[in-house]
Amino acid sequence: MRTLWIALSLGALLCAPLQAKTSTPTDTLKEVTSCYAQAGNKVRKQLDCLDRELRVVKAEHKETAERVITVARERDKALKTRAGWDGFVRATQSFEGYVRRECANVKLLTRGSRDAKEKAHLACQIGLYRLRTQQLENRYLLERAY
Repeated sequence: MRTLWIALSLGALLCAPLQAKTSTPTDTLKEVTSCYAQAGNKVRKQLDCLDRELRVVKAEHKETAERVITVARERDKALKTRAGWDGFVRATQSFEGYVRRECANVKLLTRGSRDAKEKAHLACQIGLYRLRTQQLENRYLLERAY
């Protein structure tokens, strides 16, 4: 349980720069934070909060991926190719497959109740989507500013 909260806190710290850049998910993240505060030690409420957080994180990932696709299309247009766009789409599909397999494995290997397994599964997805979103921001979008 403590490890899960540490992982969630670490994920929030890693995504702090992303939260400042987008206005809509920030409001939702405030609601998720409020959800965690109200959940206390109630496992079902914690699962609901994790599920809500996963939806927020996936929305941030989708928005960031769409911005990267725009960058890839601009570069491809200049080079008269589709290699950048095609490569990014394939990489994104591979990432989503990796998340499904990795987090399913985390769920299988987690000891404890069904709720503990589900919490580990959701936390795994949240962590990986946050990591990927930050990676996309740093690699493709911040590079553009220079």
